[in-house]
Amino acid sequence: PATNETEVAFELLQNVPNPFQDQTVIGFNLPAASKGSLTILDTSGKIYKVVIDVFVKGYNQIEIDRTALPTNGVFYYRLETADQTATKMMVLID
Repeated sequence: PATNETEVAFELLQNVPNPFQDQTVIGFNLPAASKGSLTILDTSGKIYKVVIDVFVKGYNQIEIDRTALPTNGVFYYRLETADQTATKMMVLID
């Protein structure tokens, strides 16, 4: 039987804007409400920010302010839930 529920895939979206100067938004989709963490780290693996929350099914977003990061350059952000992980790259510029 057809339902009105659309299937939502686990998806980590590219941050917008990228590269960014002041702040950026990281969006992601989850197939079900779940606890997750978003970790921001540099290319050497040093962690600068971790956001842990219970996110809703569907679209979620987290705003990242440049004050969370020590300097401009390339950073990675990783979204982890109990059963899935995704990582993308972002660039902070002056």
